[in-house]
Amino acid sequence: MRVIVVAGPVSSGKTTALFPNEQLGIQGLPLDQMYYLSCAGSGKELPVKGWRKIFKPESKIAEGGRFMRTRDPEIIGQLIEQIITKHPDIKYLVIDDLNYVQSFTVLNKTTKFEYEDWRLLATRFFSQIINRVTEDTPRDLTVILQFHIERPTETSDFKIKTAGKMIDNYIELEGLVSWLFFTYTKEQIVDGKAVTQYFYLTNRLGPYPAKSLPGAFAETMIKSDMGQVIAAVDAYSNEN
Repeated sequence: MRVIVVAGPVSSGKTTALFPNEQLGIQGLPLDQMYYLSCAGSGKELPVKGWRKIFKPESKIAEGGRFMRTRDPEIIGQLIEQIITKHPDIKYLVIDDLNYVQSFTVLNKTTKFEYEDWRLLATRFFSQIINRVTEDTPRDLTVILQFHIERPTETSDFKIKTAGKMIDNYIELEGLVSWLFFTYTKEQIVDGKAVTQYFYLTNRLGPYPAKSLPGAFAETMIKSDMGQVIAAVDAYSNEN
């Protein structure tokens, strides 16, 4: 099992890059091998025509359902375990907008968040999600975790957004993986019109601490396409 982390601001192409799109030239992931878990709630849908028929959000995973919305770390942990042990046909597990698991817990509490609350928040997040996906297991599964980021100060880098110092003081999420991609956008003039182009950063660029294994990517900036990323990672890992 391997973990790929994608970090970037809202509307920077994170979710779109996951799904095949001929018009945009995105290879994406094979839909029949993918499970998508959204932590953003009902306001966010998938950028795939007919996605409800494909992913069957009303069905359980045992009935062919390949979509879930939840911010509950226990439920997420159970899903991870179920996919690992019972569903070898699923090769790609995407957990999108993972920051909301923490932030909604804080915002939904009507009383003051005390030290013990912060401790439990961090413990549940790590024990149920992060520890499970970073465990050493031979399962042929790629887990893609997608996060929003915090803006840097004059002396700091962009970083994965967390709910507070209880996590940041003890561990850097960025340090747990070898494949960390930051989204990057820039505008270009095409036929007299401003067009936004979407990229992944494969290695550090200024305050973006992206990283990948040496030699896996020839360029620091590549097209925002998870399918191309998976192909490059597979080629690097399996090269003789």
